[in-house]
Amino acid sequence: MHVVLTRTELPRLRELGYEVFNPPYIAPVYDQSANLDWDAEQPTTLPEEVFRILSTTNFFYADFSPKIVDILNTYFDVIIVTITPVWLEPVLRHFHGPIIYRIYGQHGHLSSDIVDRKLWARLVSHPNFHIVPFCDQVVEDEAPWFRARCVSSVPYSLPLDTFKHRDTWLSHGHSRTIMVSVPNIHNPFFNKMYQHLNAVYPDPFIRIYGVQRADVGDPRVVGSLDRAMLIRHFQQAAGYFYSYRDRNVCYLPPIEMMTVGGPVLFAPGSLLHRFFGCDTPGLGKTPDETRTKMQWLCQGDAPFVHEILASQTEVRKLYDPDHVNPRFDEVMQALLDSAPPSPVPPLSIRAGDVSAADRFGAAGEPVIACLGHLHPSGTGFWAEVPHADQVREQLRLLVDTLLAETSCRLILTSYASDLPTLCDRYSGAVAEGRLAFHAIDHEQLDGRQDAVEDRTDAVALMLETVVGIDPGTTPATERLTDALFRLRCLQRLVDDPEVAAVVVPGAGLFPEAVSLSKPSILFLPQAIATLSAATASPAVRLQTALLARRAILLLTDARGMVDWLAHQLDLPPARVAWVPLCGADSPLDGFLEQISGTAPFLYAPTSGSNLDEQALLLAAFSLLLETHPTARLLVGASSPAVEAEARQVAARLGVEGSVLWLSVADNRLERLLFEKAAALCIGSRQGAGGFAGSSEAPGHRKAAAGIRTVGLGIAGGDIDMLADALLAALRAAPGASPDPIWPESDQSVPPHGDGVARLLQAMRPPDGGRTDAG
Repeated sequence: MHVVLTRTELPRLRELGYEVFNPPYIAPVYDQSANLDWDAEQPTTLPEEVFRILSTTNFFYADFSPKIVDILNTYFDVIIVTITPVWLEPVLRHFHGPIIYRIYGQHGHLSSDIVDRKLWARLVSHPNFHIVPFCDQVVEDEAPWFRARCVSSVPYSLPLDTFKHRDTWLSHGHSRTIMVSVPNIHNPFFNKMYQHLNAVYPDPFIRIYGVQRADVGDPRVVGSLDRAMLIRHFQQAAGYFYSYRDRNVCYLPPIEMMTVGGPVLFAPGSLLHRFFGCDTPGLGKTPDETRTKMQWLCQGDAPFVHEILASQTEVRKLYDPDHVNPRFDEVMQALLDSAPPSPVPPLSIRAGDVSAADRFGAAGEPVIACLGHLHPSGTGFWAEVPHADQVREQLRLLVDTLLAETSCRLILTSYASDLPTLCDRYSGAVAEGRLAFHAIDHEQLDGRQDAVEDRTDAVALMLETVVGIDPGTTPATERLTDALFRLRCLQRLVDDPEVAAVVVPGAGLFPEAVSLSKPSILFLPQAIATLSAATASPAVRLQTALLARRAILLLTDARGMVDWLAHQLDLPPARVAWVPLCGADSPLDGFLEQISGTAPFLYAPTSGSNLDEQALLLAAFSLLLETHPTARLLVGASSPAVEAEARQVAARLGVEGSVLWLSVADNRLERLLFEKAAALCIGSRQGAGGFAGSSEAPGHRKAAAGIRTVGLGIAGGDIDMLADALLAALRAAPGASPDPIWPESDQSVPPHGDGVARLLQAMRPPDGGRTDAG
């Protein structure tokens, strides 16, 4: 289809002995690079009627008819698709044989485009799918699953007629013009570059080349030229300027100019710049520098010209047939002759389950299901729970830990849109059969709202009705559809005899889990537990308390949380355990290093959702810094929205360098913070926290703090008065203070965490009976 490829790679494949059918480009979409001179006499052994049907079929920007699907799977061994995922889509959906995806550089990310087009599941489950990039650089920014399916890069050649005029530029006289390429100016994408050139480079010595559909009415636009005339202009121009900055795209005209022997200037950041890999004479770092270099070329500055020409030698070789053909022959023959399997094992995707095999194969170690289908905050689905992103990462750290420290098999639920990222993260565990994914909205994997599995339960029947509705119809429809997906997921886990227990993360994210009849493990990471206790609604607190009472175990990730959670949720300490998470960092380590000396610091344990009080505290703290410039302020668990706005307030006051927001709490260290803080700043809502609605813990804190306590409401909004109170607290603060924040249990908390062992023990009740503690 592409005018260059049909004159280079297509004949090369035929020279290697392969029969290749090249379809005509008859799509209604205009493409300035399309070769419309289709060869109806191309060699073929296809039946005449089959060739006739193929010759009248639009293979671009269109789906395949059943007749075409049958022909492709009957007569063709391999299909090579080039350039865009739009052309790849129908091939992935309908062709059963090996697929070679040949790419030459692209705008944006192909992996993202493939995911957006709901092609990811088909691609990663295909047993013979190979990606052949033209250079390594164009896939560096792609997702790991995409790069894993790439074979070695294979360069591509310039049109062969270019090499008939190799190094002829110096033997010609030169005009005082600089060539620039902007084809199809009426296309919005290229029109943007055209407008950029007019605004930044209005110089009369610039000439704009490229195929045009219509007259532009600009004397600088040369317009469409035949091939011989274009090469003559390369030979006669003073130089060429490559104005594009696309990181993964390099159009051919600058390479053609180099091959003809002329000097090329280029903008920074482009793939062409990456080919050079350094600061070379052809690089124009700024418009002014570029314009100066253009003028040097127009003036025939011989030393500068020869400096540029010397720097281009290696880059232009990348497109030379002597360099390209041996590599092309080697890779393509290996792929076409033996049809090797994909570079990585294909994933099995069935009814929402994603694994390296058919789920787990033979029975063995117990299976733990982890609920991971979390909407990111701000999507509008569950906006009242703002910490889903934090829970998502903490849950993945828990999965990492279970994979590393147990032999259990795991199921991680997710939304279909999260599967590419998850499969990249856990590719090893999936390949080993340790981990499978369940996409609760698995119909989305294929881009269709298909009917659900052949089941007669009420949830399935409701889904068959709801998923047929456009998800974007109304917010209520979206939410109802999502709720039914979630219920169906829970039912499947309950019905699965292999699943021994279900991990329910976070507070308020899975209210439907209250109805679980399987043994459940409530996972409350330290950051989420403290934030929810301070800011969660009464309904979320009640849901958390119910889940905790029904769970066989409450699991957290910090030693200091065990007694606190047992107290807050009115649980026996034996029902709470902690486990250090693999890869978890302590965000306070750096801060504690700062406060380990003599510098005083203030601690506001939870300002919660009250932005006004945080702003008042920051303003008073800014005054305090005038007399205590080394002081620091630590703000405890706040809602993300409040924290974002409070950070802006701190920036306006110029105190951001002296304030630390504890976005991810580390409750192992809270005792130390209470002990070392010179003053405790208590908000007016401080006493309303706790999952069970208890105000006892904040009362203990206030009693322990004594004279160091400064209530943010005492000043009535007066910044000076609050600053004076903080200063008085600093002066009167004792060196240390006892900290009976949480009642101590009779059972000591293991210093290294026993959560994993307790989890495994809880899943194997000694009497084999009911494990639901509720």
